Amino acid sequence: MTVIGLTTYAESARMLVWHREFALLHASYLEATERAGGVAILLPPPPAGTARAGAERAVADQVLERIDGLVLTGGADVDPARYGEAAAERTSAPRAARDEWEIALARAALQRDLPLLAICRGLQILPASRSPGARTTGRWRPPRCPTGPSPSACSGTRRRTARTSGCSRRS
Repeated sequence: MTVIGLTTYAESARMLVWHREFALLHASYLEATERAGGVAILLPPPPAGTARAGAERAVADQVLERIDGLVLTGGADVDPARYGEAAAERTSAPRAARDEWEIALARAALQRDLPLLAICRGLQILPASRSPGARTTGRWRPPRCPTGPSPSACSGTRRRTARTSGCSRRS
């Protein structure tokens, strides 16, 4: 059994008679994971004020010991300040807890060379997950694999990152 961790929102929402915080994720992520033969595990950010909040890296390490791959799912924009940019007019409101959690997961996954798929917002997490204090120079673009069109031709962390954007013969 292949266990895939999927990051989620933690948002206030209404469901039936409840109006409270929910861990939310579009069901298509779960369906796609199952179609690929995996079992999806939801990984919501820690609620503010809990013991988990502020200990994201330690918790991320423990979580990643138990899964076979990680999907940084789409959603609201990552706070652009996290990768050295200013917010644009249409940038969505920051989700600080989700940003911190996903950055911790991405750093730990890349360090372990765990299979990683970054979708939309997840691609914004990658430059934000660089070393603390590191800034991007110019516009960040998803990396391209220099070795050819097949993601399996790439090696190590480059291969994992290349899977997020697809490999290209162009460098």
